[in-house]
Amino acid sequence: MIPTDVQQLAPWHAVADAIFARIDVPPDLPGPAEAAATAAVSDSIEAQSDPRQMTREELDAWIDEPLVPAPKAPAPPPVRPQMGLRARLLLLRLAAGIGTMDQLAAFSAPAALTVIEGTSWDQARDTVGLLTDHVLPASCVAAGSGARANHRVLRPETSSRPPLSAADAERFAEAIRSSLTHPDPVVILLPIGVTLDPSIMACAPMRIRAAPISSAILAVFWRATVTDLAPEHLADAVAILPPDGHLAGLPETVVLHALRAGDPVTAARRLAAACAQAPGGPCLSDLSPCPAVEAARGLIDGVRAWQSGSAAWSEIEHSLLFYGPPGTGKTWLARALGSEPGVRFVQSSFAEWQSAGHLGNMLAAMRASFAEAVAARPCVLFIDEIDAAGSRDDHDSHNAGYRRQVINGFLEQIDQLNKSGGVLLVGACNNPDALDPAIRRAGRFDRSIEVPLPDRGAIMTMLTAALGSYLSPAEIETLARRGTGLSAAAVDAMIRAGRSRARAAGRDLTIDDLVAHAPGDAPDPAVDWRVAVHEAGHALVAKALGLGRVNRVSITGAGGLTERTRALTQGRLEDLERELTAMMAGRAAERLVLGDVTAGSGGDETSDLAHATRLATAIEAQLGLGEMGPVWYGEADALLLRSPQFFSRVRARLEAAEVQALQTLRPHVGSLRALAARLVVERELGGEELRQALFLPSAPSGVTLIVAEGEEAASCPHPI
Repeated sequence: MIPTDVQQLAPWHAVADAIFARIDVPPDLPGPAEAAATAAVSDSIEAQSDPRQMTREELDAWIDEPLVPAPKAPAPPPVRPQMGLRARLLLLRLAAGIGTMDQLAAFSAPAALTVIEGTSWDQARDTVGLLTDHVLPASCVAAGSGARANHRVLRPETSSRPPLSAADAERFAEAIRSSLTHPDPVVILLPIGVTLDPSIMACAPMRIRAAPISSAILAVFWRATVTDLAPEHLADAVAILPPDGHLAGLPETVVLHALRAGDPVTAARRLAAACAQAPGGPCLSDLSPCPAVEAARGLIDGVRAWQSGSAAWSEIEHSLLFYGPPGTGKTWLARALGSEPGVRFVQSSFAEWQSAGHLGNMLAAMRASFAEAVAARPCVLFIDEIDAAGSRDDHDSHNAGYRRQVINGFLEQIDQLNKSGGVLLVGACNNPDALDPAIRRAGRFDRSIEVPLPDRGAIMTMLTAALGSYLSPAEIETLARRGTGLSAAAVDAMIRAGRSRARAAGRDLTIDDLVAHAPGDAPDPAVDWRVAVHEAGHALVAKALGLGRVNRVSITGAGGLTERTRALTQGRLEDLERELTAMMAGRAAERLVLGDVTAGSGGDETSDLAHATRLATAIEAQLGLGEMGPVWYGEADALLLRSPQFFSRVRARLEAAEVQALQTLRPHVGSLRALAARLVVERELGGEELRQALFLPSAPSGVTLIVAEGEEAASCPHPI
């Protein structure tokens, strides 16, 4: 049941009543004493008898009495122009922020100092007028002073566009210091993004924040402005309104446009439509769960708590750094953050700031982007390719002074952003190690999250958002299977190429247009089977040896992928040897099932053999766990090249790990084949589906196993 009573919807209704009494009650109405006198005159006149019916004595007495003036008809009260929507909403936000009549009275206490926060720069001038004309006189009456106090209302003046320059900030601080030498009540108005000297803030026991637009504020607004509003109609309007967190993020012009409708239900529908998801821009709720998505959702939950007043800005995470290879969807994920209802999105980069010109112009462009985000809060400020900032510790002396000033300016803006509140700072880069340590530290960027290649669920979300009106769900699922392992950038390129092909042919888009531009060749069953066996080997050995949770296995255009969360270990030699076994398990699975091995375990520095070689080298030369004893011998690559004996020990460890992987897999070859067979069909397995597949004793019904010539026959006596 939605409350329609103002007292239930808005506990601060008494403050709003006190403020609006000066606006909504017509002035100069006759008071009780004046009304009684007028009534007495009227009664006396009506009591007079007709002179023609009086006696001579009554007539003489009546003539000698002083004349009673005829009552004047009360003058009609002057017509006040109706207060504008913008001003009334701002007053209601102030009333909600004040909260109680005691707080309202405290404005006018002797030597009071009150700070009001939460208004935009555009609203600052109007707020001063509303405070002076309506809020502060009402507080005098509430305090029982009976006389208007000589309030001093101060707001910052800016000689240019915000933020405040150093000179403007000093003038504002000097005006405050000067006002504190007088006993008059002082009210300081702080627009968003303006901070005060801590010593001044320490003197202000009252800090009031203008409340964001909410269902309670809108309900009070409609009760005060709509004639003969039925409670049921108000309840219908409140039920339609989006959540308060979404309302709070709407631009003021959108709210005012909705309220122009007059009818509460119509206005509520407009507001709900304005909070709806933007076309083509998925929200976080549409994305498949992964650490990066969960971290992003945590940011949104935090800003909602801040908007509702249940958490201070200092109590929530408000910054996040996404990193990973190019094309994994870091920018796409940041835009999903900005697509959340009630949250706006501002994007910039160091390259964009640099294009403004020399150092001074670049720093000014940087400050302007931060100020734009503060003015739009709640907002996501996304800085793409943030590793372009570099590091002040870079050994390259070329432009070192320039780079130092840029980084120092960037750090200053981040610190000011954290003080203002309401802006989520999100960065994206390929190489976080290139960033200055001061940028990456907690408090600047609270967390750093790797963004891997999108899984099939994420690809389906992207395809549905872009192609849902052209392709059926079954076609989108087929396309998502084909696109498993693609980067977000590759999926986007495929969609654009498909649209171009259909447009050139003068027809609607079809799945064939997209498949024609899918990266890579059509799947080769034999290659897919080998890749599936390889990845299934990694997954089963990791599961059998208790090396953590296997999150996903997939067949991609570039091969295969096994993702797992590693279990915490003590770093003993046996722990590291089990990890080596899992790294060599793909190669061992190929040898066990297919009778030979390929170069699939090797390749670049991210390959299985590269990881295994580095770990085996570290055991021998850096971790003090090998035959060379507790000595650190330096970089591994140099040791491998200059010491044949050391090379032999590393090779022996790798070969032993492969043998151990073979022995681990041999009793479970049936499960290995079954998992590989399902992977060929699905092309990606994860979550509960993968958990069940790891325990399959045989191939699923209806799936034909591809058996290579000379493949070893084996059976699985029991599931793992």
